Amino acid sequence: ELLLIDILGGYMKFFIKLFSFLFLSLTVSFAFAEDGQIEEVIVTATKKAENLQTVPIAITAVTGTQLDDRGVLDISEIAETTPNLQFEIGQPTSGLRGAPVIFMRGLGQDDFVIVGDPGVGVYVDGVYVGRTMGAVLENIDVERIEVLRGPQGTLFGKNTIGGAINMITKRPSDETERSISLGIGEDGYNEVRYTASGLVGENSKARVSVLRRERDGYVKLKQYENFYGGSNEITSMRASLLIEPSDDLKVDLAFDYTDEEGSPSAASVQGAWGTIATDNLGGNPQLGAFARIWNSFKTGADRASCLSAAGQS
Repeated sequence: ELLLIDILGGYMKFFIKLFSFLFLSLTVSFAFAEDGQIEEVIVTATKKAENLQTVPIAITAVTGTQLDDRGVLDISEIAETTPNLQFEIGQPTSGLRGAPVIFMRGLGQDDFVIVGDPGVGVYVDGVYVGRTMGAVLENIDVERIEVLRGPQGTLFGKNTIGGAINMITKRPSDETERSISLGIGEDGYNEVRYTASGLVGENSKARVSVLRRERDGYVKLKQYENFYGGSNEITSMRASLLIEPSDDLKVDLAFDYTDEEGSPSAASVQGAWGTIATDNLGGNPQLGAFARIWNSFKTGADRASCLSAAGQS
C-alpha cells in the first residue's frame, strides 16, 4: 500500500509539473503587445542588442516581469521552464544551498571543488562567476536572464562547453523610482525588498536594491534532537552608478553583495544503493549508501552518527 501511494504521488507530481510547464509556455508564446504583435524581447547573447526571435543561437530568455509573476526567488528556478537545463541546489556532496549542481545538455559539474572548472558558465552583467559556490543568485532587480545552450566558447570563453547563464540587472534610470514589497508564508517565511533609482547629479544616476529573506527549516533530521533542513537567512544588496561626463566617456560601476546562512537543503531519502551489511561499530545493520551520502544532511556532522542504525532512521 505504501509503495502504491508513493508511485501515485510520483505520477501526480509529474503531471502537475507538466501542466505548469505547458501553461507557462503558452503564457510566454502568446504574450502580445498592445498593437496585437508579439512582444519584442531584446537580448545581448551575441554581445550586441538583438531581437530574441532573430538570434541564431539556441537561447531561452526570461524577463524580470515574468520572473516576478512566477514568484521566482532565485536563479535556480528558471530550470523549471528551460529545456535542457538542470539547476539543483543542495547538491549531494555537501548539502549546501549555495553550491549548486548545474548541467546543460548533459554537461556540467557535480561538485564545487575549487580545482575543478564548471561546464556551465554563470555571468552577472557579463562578469564571470568563476566557481559554482555562490552561483545561486537572488532574483533582485533583474532585467532578464538569458540561457544559452552550448558550446559557447567563441562568445563567452572557457568553461561554457555546456552553455552559459547570463543575468542582466536593471540599470539606473533618469526618472526617480522607488518601490518596496513585503512577503510572508509558511514555516516562518518573510521577505522584504526595496529598490530606489534616479539622478544623483547632472551627469550621473544610481540604483540601489536590497533584499532580506528568512525561512525556518521544514524537514526534521531525525538523528539530531532539534535540527531542521531547509532554513536560510539571506541578505542581498546590489548598487550601480552610471556617470556620463561626455558623449565619448561612460563610467559604469556596480557592486553586488550577498550573505547567506542556513542549514543544508531539506532532503528525504527516496532510495539507496549498496547492500545491507553489518558495520564494525557494534554490529548494527546499515545501508552501504549512507556511508557516502551522510554529509548531504548535515555538513560537518559526526560521521559515526550516520553509520549507526539510529542515525540512518
